[in-house]
Amino acid sequence: MNRLLPATLSGRLFTTLLIGLLVAQIAGAVILLQDRAAALYEAGGINAAQRIGDIVQVLDRLDNETRVALLPVLNSDPLTVRILAQAPPALPDNSQRGHHIRMLLRRLLGPERPQQAAVRILPGPPTAGFTPGQQERKRPAAAVLTVQAQLWDDAWIHIEHHVATGHSAGWPLRLLLTLVVLLSSVVGLTLLVVRWLTRPLAVLATAAEGLGRDIHHSPLAETGPTEVRRAAAAFNTMQSRLRSHIQERERTLAAISHDLRTPITRLRLRAELIDHEGLRVKVNDDLAEMEEMTAAALDLLRGVNREEPVQPVDMMALLGSLQADHEEAGDAVAVEGATQAPYPGRPLALKRLFANLLGNALNYGGQARVRVDDRVDRLEITVADEGPGIPEAQLETVFEPFYRLERSRSRKTGGVGLGLAVARDIARLHGGELHLQNRTGSGLEAVLTLPR
Repeated sequence: MNRLLPATLSGRLFTTLLIGLLVAQIAGAVILLQDRAAALYEAGGINAAQRIGDIVQVLDRLDNETRVALLPVLNSDPLTVRILAQAPPALPDNSQRGHHIRMLLRRLLGPERPQQAAVRILPGPPTAGFTPGQQERKRPAAAVLTVQAQLWDDAWIHIEHHVATGHSAGWPLRLLLTLVVLLSSVVGLTLLVVRWLTRPLAVLATAAEGLGRDIHHSPLAETGPTEVRRAAAAFNTMQSRLRSHIQERERTLAAISHDLRTPITRLRLRAELIDHEGLRVKVNDDLAEMEEMTAAALDLLRGVNREEPVQPVDMMALLGSLQADHEEAGDAVAVEGATQAPYPGRPLALKRLFANLLGNALNYGGQARVRVDDRVDRLEITVADEGPGIPEAQLETVFEPFYRLERSRSRKTGGVGLGLAVARDIARLHGGELHLQNRTGSGLEAVLTLPR
């Protein structure tokens, strides 16, 4: 069932209401047509009874020869009139409609006249005038009103009158136009109401998506119905608490950074007083590793500078500057492709992201090749290397902080294992995604996707 419904809430509300309206309109039209058919039948039955009453009264005043001469005139569609010499058998009819017709005829012909009346529903006789070879066309179902009454000379008259039941009546044009106008009006009004009701949810969803990109985004307007105001107020409170938490964390990390670097600096000075050169080198290496790990850990905890303003970034120029820096250091970096327009992003954060990806590619593959593919809905940048790749089961695990592949990547070339974690954080800060995939043959590709 969910597969048949639209994905959006507004689409589901509109579809549900539209189906309900269609069902209600069809049901109402069917009921209206049934009432119309019943009214037409009732009116036809009354007219037929009055016409039969008039015929009986006219024939009752005539002699037999005149009646016989008048029969061809009376026997015309939808009437059939016969003169009977003796009383016919009784007409079996106990229907409510037959009773109503008998009561009407009794008032028209008088209660003292012997008479019978019956109503039967029969398919109409074939339409006259069809040519041989054509399929015989049938009249619609009709109610046959049969009346038998005694005349003044004890002769009996037998009259049959076909009355349309009304069930064959088609959909009147006026009714169809009324339904179309009513349905169009209600559908338009429903569409406006659904959009009006779901718009606050769309605004809230957009604000929630942008919260990760800009924690200092202006608060939502707390307007509208009570439920919408409460949701907006809760969102604004959450944003304020997150902002306060981040600011408190930055102050704490600044203090930790100062407290950790001070003793490391003192140890480095004291290490210079060690007379044994080999021991002094080892101590300095350990201190350098500690300082690197401390800086990397604080860098990860501090996160990306989310206060950096978003501005148009020329991606090709940014990648070109990184390529030139690596080429000066003797590294092989190739950039191919082009962008159609600048990308709105944070330049320093994006430079840090590409620096991490290029560093990984050069450390583990010896060279890096960057491919830029600018599409209508997204910007896709791939950084490929010629290294040994990563086992499929660990393509996601390597994004965890401090995780390293011991067999293929050592501490001398792999750092402390935070480059990919920081790169993915930057990608998600821009609403994008970063994932790894092994190349056919050998090598690894880091694919960055940024929305346009």
